[in-house]
Order: sequence, then structure tokens, then C-alpha cells
Amino acid sequence: MAGALQLWETLKEAITAYTGLSPAAFFTILAVAVAFYHVLSGFFRSPAPVQRGIREPEEEMEPLPPPVQLGEITAEELKAYDGSDPKKPLLMAIKGQIYDVSQSRVFYGPGGPYAIFAGRDASRALAKMSFDPKDLTGDISGLGPFELEALQDWEYKFMSKYVKVGTVEKTFPVTDESTTTSGASEEREGAAKPVEASPADSSDEHVPKPPEANVSVGHAGEAKEADARRKAMAAVLQLWETLKEAITAYTGLSPAAFFTIVAVAVAFYHVVAGFLTPSGTQRAMRVPEEVEPLPEPVQLGEVTEEELKAYNGADPKMPLLMAIKGQIYDVSRSRSFYGPGGPYAVFAGRDASRALAKMSFEEKDLTGDVSGLGPFELDALQDWEFKFMTKYVKVGTIKKPVPATDESTSGASEEREAAAKPVEATPADTSDEHVAKPPEANSPADHAAEESKVADGVQD
Repeated sequence: MAGALQLWETLKEAITAYTGLSPAAFFTILAVAVAFYHVLSGFFRSPAPVQRGIREPEEEMEPLPPPVQLGEITAEELKAYDGSDPKKPLLMAIKGQIYDVSQSRVFYGPGGPYAIFAGRDASRALAKMSFDPKDLTGDISGLGPFELEALQDWEYKFMSKYVKVGTVEKTFPVTDESTTTSGASEEREGAAKPVEASPADSSDEHVPKPPEANVSVGHAGEAKEADARRKAMAAVLQLWETLKEAITAYTGLSPAAFFTIVAVAVAFYHVVAGFLTPSGTQRAMRVPEEVEPLPEPVQLGEVTEEELKAYNGADPKMPLLMAIKGQIYDVSRSRSFYGPGGPYAVFAGRDASRALAKMSFEEKDLTGDVSGLGPFELDALQDWEFKFMTKYVKVGTIKKPVPATDESTSGASEEREAAAKPVEATPADTSDEHVAKPPEANSPADHAAEESKVADGVQD
């Protein structure tokens, strides 16, 4: 989900950057161009203008014959239905089940992008999204869980779209029998021979380690990532195939012709806009005021989340900021996406780490707290962070507030504890310097001086 949204965002940015149009204007022009093509072709193609939109020759306009049930055939017999003979149906097998794909001859027939799969059981190739001839087989042993899931998706698609006309006969490999027989004989011979331990075999250096000792967590993680990438690639290819089928079905054009018309329409728009507006060049760029270069990002240092909310794009004179994992980035260059009215405006002026990781637009997820997220969500957040680090300028960090309630509570408790404790004399108070000496502890000279003072007082 995160990859699809990032792909969509990148596509919209590319449309704006290379065409000077908003995505809505681009697709509007695209629809007008297709309609214009149909209208124009109707004027210049006199015979059967209605059938011109289908783009197929008249002999191929005939409805397809009903699928013929073949029953159980061998893989070698299935190769005869690869589309090379137009009088035969176009067949293809998945997991031993044969389907008639004649209605998609433009894709699976000769010259099509998937012609290599026709007349074969291409289960392994579809699961791995591979065009390698060694994978054009129905053997799916050793595939990972993600590959098997991708194959299941393909099987569901074929079951819902095409008619099943037979099955592939399972042949028992002769080589395996001979290998098994020879292997059994070798085992018997080996059992008859006494086992002699050589000095090299007795050393610990040559003792093979158990398989589980060679498996590492890193390798398991790499295999999981590879399966995830392969699954994502399979989803993208299925989406592309569906898009091409939709283009052919609804416009009557091949994908190449369709995108050529799109390019011509965009160029035509720029030329016409240049003639019809006073400032043609600026009109074609669609942003006369925003053409001015953006000011240099201002370093804010450390700010609170409340202060960050002021940079949500509501004030056009202030930069547009957004934070990921406590790091604040200036996203002013993508104001059409993160600014007011943009598809991701809800993230502006916030630390949207949790929302980006979960690809959520809910208010409760608009926070920088990423605790409790799963490994795939953290991986998605890492991708977002890398994108922001490479595309935008970091201008500050979010200050982590210290809860005031904790300080007041701790201070009050310390005061209560101090009031409850009895006053104890410190070691400094018990020193001889501050203790009054008893009279008898005075020296004889001091005693004589005191007596003389008393006598002088009596005389006076």
C-alpha cells in the first residue's frame, strides 16, 4: 500500500514537473484527446466509421468460436496451441489447468508481451514473474510463500476471466526411475562395504556442520525481502497488464498509440496556450506567481510541536514544514501536495511519523509516536524518511517536552518527605569546634584569671 501511494505521488510530481499541468488538468486533456481522436477518425475513415474504433481487421472482428474441451493432453501437445496457427485456439496452463486465452490474443498471441507463456504451463514463470526459458514449467517446487501467493492471484484471475478447456497430463519421469534404481543399487553396495575411517575423516576440521548451523537470521531476512520485492513486482505487472487491457477495450487503441496521442495532446496544449495568452510562456507553466524561486530554507533549531503547527501552509509567507521521527523538513517545493487543498495537507505542520508508517489519514495517527508499529510499518517509515532526507532540507528538530506534572508532583513529594523526617545533626554540627567545653575542662591559667577578676569585683 505504501509503495503504491509513493508511486502515485511520484507520478503526480512528474506530471507537474514535465508538463506544467496539474494532475487533474493532465487527465482531463487526456480524455479530451481520446474523444477528439474518435471524432476525427470518424470523418477521415468513410467505410464503417463505427467499426474504425475497434482497430481490428474485418476478418478478426468475427466473434470467437466457443472454447473446445480438450480433456487431458500432454505438455508437448499443448505447445501446438501457442497461437502460431490462427485457426487453433490460443491456450495456456496454470498449475496443470488449461485455459483458452484467445480473447487476449493481443497479449498472449505472437508478438504480444506475454507470448512466451502461450502453449505452456507457465506456473513457475508467473509465480516468479520471470521470462527466463528455464522457468517456463509447471514445476512449482521450492517456491517461497510470496511466490505461491502471487501464483494464486494469477490462477484466480484466469479462473474468473477465461474458460477452462482441459488439464495437462502428468508424466512420470523416466530419469527419476533410473536414478532411483541406480541409487538403490549404490546404497546396497555401500551397505555391503565396510566403512573405513580415514585420518582426514576423523579430524574435527572436516566434520560437516549440521544444516541449521549454516542458516543465519540475515539470510532469512534477505530471502523475505526478496520475496516481498518479487510480490510487489508481480502486483505492478498485473496492474500494468490490466491498464493495457482497459486502454485497448475502452479506446480501441494499442497502448503505444494511446500514449503517443497523450504526448501529442500535451505538446498541442502548450503550443495553443502560447498563441492564445499574452504571456504565452508563463501561461504554459501554469504558475505565474509561483515561478519565482523559493527562498532559502531558514534553520529553526529546536521547536515544540505546538510551534510547528504554525508552518502548515495557512500563511503563504511562512515556509511549509513537516516532521518525520522528530526531524523537521522544509517541503515548500511540494506545496501542491502538502499545502492547503493538497492530498497530503493533513500532514503539514506536524510530525506525521505514525500516519506515514501506517499510511493513515486518521487524526489519532497524526503523531510522532511510533511505538507498537510492526516491522513492515517501520520499513515503510524508513523509506519515507530516506525520501525526505534526499529530497528536502532539514531545518530543525522537535523539542521533546518534559511533563510539568511530573516535576510538581516530585517536588511536592520531596517536601512532604522532608517535613516528615526528624532533624538530625550533621557531622559538621557534632565537631569539637561548636561544642561548649565544661568549666572543669578549662586550663589552670584560665581558672586563676577568673578568680582575680572576681576579687577585683569585690574590692570595687
